[in-house]
Amino acid sequence: MNITSILRPRTLAAVAVSLVLAASAYGFAAANTVSPTALGDGSQEISGYIVSNVKYTLSATSDPSTVTTVTFDLAGTPAAKYAKVQLVAGAPFYVCDISGTTTITATCDVAGDIEGGDVDVLHIVASSDLLP
Repeated sequence: MNITSILRPRTLAAVAVSLVLAASAYGFAAANTVSPTALGDGSQEISGYIVSNVKYTLSATSDPSTVTTVTFDLAGTPAAKYAKVQLVAGAPFYVCDISGTTTITATCDVAGDIEGGDVDVLHIVASSDLLP
């Protein structure tokens, strides 16, 4: 490669365009701002809740073999504020209403009613913090 091929207008224009693009990219990158965030890691003992007084309510108006509501008590510290229940493996969870102060009772309405014979699991998720 000789000096005349480097100094040709086409080569000089390509170098100039490259420099302008590089400077523009740097300018845009320098303009980005990121808000401060926090991230942490920690651990603590997780104690479960004691579930008792499980009751299944069967439909009184339609098919009496369908479950319409499940209620149960949750004991533990801190007190449960949220709960979900699953009655059929692989099926969706149902959100429960929590009531009580000393004895926490969860009442879970089963949308669409579940046949009693289809109930194959009682999977309860409870938390003193918000559940997704």
